[in-house]
Amino acid sequence: MPSFFSKVEFESYARIALARESNYQLKAQENLNILIHDLRRLSTSIYHAATSARDSLSSRDIAQTQTRIENIIATQGMLRIRTDLLDLSGNPTLEQEKKPVPIYRRVDKVVKCFESIANHKNIDLVMTGQSYASGIGPDVFEIIPYVLIDNAVKYAPNYSNISVVVWETTKSIEIIVKSLGPNIESEEQESIFLKGVRSKAAKARDAAGSGIGLFLAKTLVGQFGGKIWVEVGTTDTSTPSGLCREITFCVSVPRHAD
Repeated sequence: MPSFFSKVEFESYARIALARESNYQLKAQENLNILIHDLRRLSTSIYHAATSARDSLSSRDIAQTQTRIENIIATQGMLRIRTDLLDLSGNPTLEQEKKPVPIYRRVDKVVKCFESIANHKNIDLVMTGQSYASGIGPDVFEIIPYVLIDNAVKYAPNYSNISVVVWETTKSIEIIVKSLGPNIESEEQESIFLKGVRSKAAKARDAAGSGIGLFLAKTLVGQFGGKIWVEVGTTDTSTPSGLCREITFCVSVPRHAD
């Protein structure tokens, strides 16, 4: 029976196949490590909120106890969002059932989820604005502000500010997340929304990251018929974390006609 491959060709094919398998395993391990890091962070947040609630209860500070319990509930909500994000990572193009989604309430929910983590870094996380309008899309809108605020908290230096603003126009609902962070070069400002892409400064600042968060955020914004983009300040600010610039992520989704 004739041989279809020479020994050299077969060995070359085997080397390529083994290299691909090795790269796949490395990437899978990297993603697993990121997931474990996120779950540990959420677990730590729940622990801190629970011990604070216990201390407040011991001192009979009912109002503070209520606040701490709300923080625990919010962190559990963040865990659910992270699970939704993991599910979407497996099939980012999946079209889900679309329904009216109250945008302001969903963003406010995510901000509350991040308050304890921001406080731990002495970051002032503030949400302003107002909107009663809804957008039309899958019922996982929280993933969009989760990705943007998670990145902001991750890269913002201690004792800095993160501003989240939501407002509506006659045709759209606008979301702005502004913070200090590593520079995003002008030629990177579109490519960072591609799957697996991170800015050079972000990779230099923090090795952790899969480059999928902004890709999923853009995918979901598209399912709401909206758009997402980034604006970068021109002035460098020296911080203990390194040089930073003002980074502003903007989301605009059409209003649902009530």
